[in-house]
Amino acid sequence: MTMRFIDLYDGSRPLGRYDVPEQVFNSDGRSFWLYGATKTGGNGVVFEAVETVPGKPQGEPRALKFLKQMNQPRVDRFENEIRVLKELSSPYISSFFAAGKAVVAAQAPASGQREVPWVAIQMGAANFRQHVEEHGPLTMQQLKSISFGMCSAVEHLHEKGFIRPRNFSSVKVSKAEFGGGVWLVV
Repeated sequence: MTMRFIDLYDGSRPLGRYDVPEQVFNSDGRSFWLYGATKTGGNGVVFEAVETVPGKPQGEPRALKFLKQMNQPRVDRFENEIRVLKELSSPYISSFFAAGKAVVAAQAPASGQREVPWVAIQMGAANFRQHVEEHGPLTMQQLKSISFGMCSAVEHLHEKGFIRPRNFSSVKVSKAEFGGGVWLVV
């Protein structure tokens, strides 16, 4: 079954379960068709999405992340994440495509709607843990390639003034393809 809903929170207080629309739009007219959720975490839910041209899904899969923590400090941090992504341009950092807000509708027995921010970025592949569980340890060449990509990404972030040692703990590492590079998702 495809999950196309999101549980919203204000800190630890549940706000309810909300249906996510099949398609989202940003203020520039770009739109994305949503498929099922691929990952969920403490701050958001990531859906696989494809940009639509005109009105029909077309192109490479994108990761479309909805914020699920609706308290103001988390909303501010999410907006800052979008601001940072817009300023980055590196083959080793997941690319920004669009951002916006979507109206989501409460599931019964609750009623009402909420506006939820989202961001569309380059879709990553399996993470390191998944790769090791499925294929065994990384080869020395894979480790060298990944290390180079991570160092290049951190260098780019540092050049843009975004990285300090305490910032790095919130950076997620994903891989495009082993042997094909690594992306940092900020």
